[in-house]
Amino acid sequence: MLLKGIYFMKIAKVMLTALGVTAVVGAALASRATTERAFYKSASNGQCSVTTLRFATTTNNPAVPLTSLSTAKTTNPCPQIRTIQDL
Repeated sequence: MLLKGIYFMKIAKVMLTALGVTAVVGAALASRATTERAFYKSASNGQCSVTTLRFATTTNNPAVPLTSLSTAKTTNPCPQIRTIQDL
């Protein structure tokens, strides 16, 4: 009877270890996933209202060139922001 309990605990330990490894690998892959974000660009009337979907995020890095995009729709012209392509 004691051997059945020890065998069961070994199987449970292996299964929990496999589950833990799967969770770590899944979290690592999920953290690298990217989604399209909505940015807005200027329309012909000068308003920042045309939706464009991009795999990008905003940054404050001065080495990145400025673009005329916005993260929110507005009736004003689009501001100059810096965006970097998500990998």
